[in-house]
Amino acid sequence: MRKFKSILLVCFSLILITACATSQVEEKKPVTIATMLDSEGSVLGQMILQVLNANGIETVDRINFGTPDILRAALENGEVDLVVDYTGSGQYYHPEDATDTSIWNDPVKGYEFTAKLDFEKNNIVWLTPSPANNTESIAVRREFSEANNITDMSQLATYINAGNEFKLIAASSFVENPLGLLGYEDAYGFKLNNDQIIALSSGNTAEMLKA
Repeated sequence: MRKFKSILLVCFSLILITACATSQVEEKKPVTIATMLDSEGSVLGQMILQVLNANGIETVDRINFGTPDILRAALENGEVDLVVDYTGSGQYYHPEDATDTSIWNDPVKGYEFTAKLDFEKNNIVWLTPSPANNTESIAVRREFSEANNITDMSQLATYINAGNEFKLIAASSFVENPLGLLGYEDAYGFKLNNDQIIALSSGNTAEMLKA
């Protein structure tokens, strides 16, 4: 029998699974739950733990396990059983197959693409996704927006291209992503220098706001 690993997109899909499988899971080893270092990972991870524990399922808490690459390796190696991830992550996990970047503009296509490849190549099962949207974007502080009359990306691009002082803090995965910062730069016609970027290993919102 093949051993399947699961990726949880949101706790709602987990609730549906545990509701019909609690009696079977209780006889097996504890479920090791792990998340990335980001803010939503901490919240969703704790929700998942509470749902499983409330249904009599023994768990191992590995919340805030590590960066996306570390978490992914742990899932593939069987070190953890269940993780929280994003439908768009397939572009990193299967770059050799993700040549059509338009897939990631459609959450359904992105999910189906990643779920199919992960099952075929890694025996990893993606559970039913949530309708929640976790789109990444660039945000500025209110005082900065009001002082410089910037309310959209085109205006921000003009501001940057004029040589004004500007610094961006973001997760390294966003900075290096063709559909992240690189995509914004290409679409709006601006370019940030290395000294204008603070790249964090994680996407922890609290750390970014503090900076």
